[in-house]
Amino acid sequence: MGKKKLSNKDFVKEYEEATNIPEILSTTTKFCFLTLGYISLLIVFISFVISTIIFFSLIFLDTLKKGFFNVVIFFLLLLIIILNAPALVFLPLLIYATIRKIVFTIKENIEKYINDFKQYKAAKKRKKNFLVEIGMSMREATRRYNFILKEAIYVQSLQKICKLNPQTRSGQVEMIKNWYKFKDTALVEYLLNNEYNESDFNMYVGHFEIKNFSEKKSFTELLFKLAILEDGIHNDEWKVLMNLLVELKFNENYIEYFKKRYNPLRTEFDDYEHNTETANEYHSVSLLKPYYDILGVDENASDEEIKRAYHNLALQHHPDLAKNAGRVKESELMMAKINEAYEKIRN
Repeated sequence: MGKKKLSNKDFVKEYEEATNIPEILSTTTKFCFLTLGYISLLIVFISFVISTIIFFSLIFLDTLKKGFFNVVIFFLLLLIIILNAPALVFLPLLIYATIRKIVFTIKENIEKYINDFKQYKAAKKRKKNFLVEIGMSMREATRRYNFILKEAIYVQSLQKICKLNPQTRSGQVEMIKNWYKFKDTALVEYLLNNEYNESDFNMYVGHFEIKNFSEKKSFTELLFKLAILEDGIHNDEWKVLMNLLVELKFNENYIEYFKKRYNPLRTEFDDYEHNTETANEYHSVSLLKPYYDILGVDENASDEEIKRAYHNLALQHHPDLAKNAGRVKESELMMAKINEAYEKIRN
């Protein structure tokens, strides 16, 4: 019998149905504690009645041995009991109601337990049949399920970014190979050239699992670095990256962090993304000359020339560029100066 081929969507649906097994232990525990509680209540109530009877009996016997005054006290107590005698009529009813409630509860819980046990057996059988149909062990099925829901997005993210910049394939392959410590270049080529397939999950698991936030942030920086290759980040790449930040569930603060860090490397960008929409202070051209010098443009340079100079300098000195791996601190200082110069001139 051949394996049942399922799309990722169908696999997730059938896996969740097959592994939805009721908890028999919780039902049994609830049943036992509830029954024990009712029985304990009945025992306490009967013990109270017996203790009361014994108490008054001892008073009666002790009173008969003493004088007239004690006999009077006894008969007063007896009168109080007689006056409250109608209440004793309800005692058998209360005992009967309690016992009936216990019996009903036991019966109800036994029926529920039997029904849950049947569902449990049916779910176990459904799970076994599911695993046989897909030809996997439970461990393999769980790995595929987790991969589809949690890890496939990382494989697909690499594919999306790399497909937008095919002319830099050799650089992409080398970067991914170094990042994941792949020994075989063919594995990276296969990853980038093929659509995600259900039969590939075993190969991907272990390489693309992102275990903590730090790894997720580093992976996202890798995506930006893949887009940077050659001439920087184009608009189509930038849009994909912004969407991926949302898909990867980064909060607004980290999205702003990525925007601020990589915006200088965009081949096209809008001024508002540099917070230069409004100017709060006026600087004469003479005061701004050092900033023009940093960008390498004249004081009379056009907006387009300033943007182009800013972008070209970012492509030279950005700390996330592979060529600057050996001078990260120096590159960060240089980029801080370039960013300051651009913002001062634009304001």
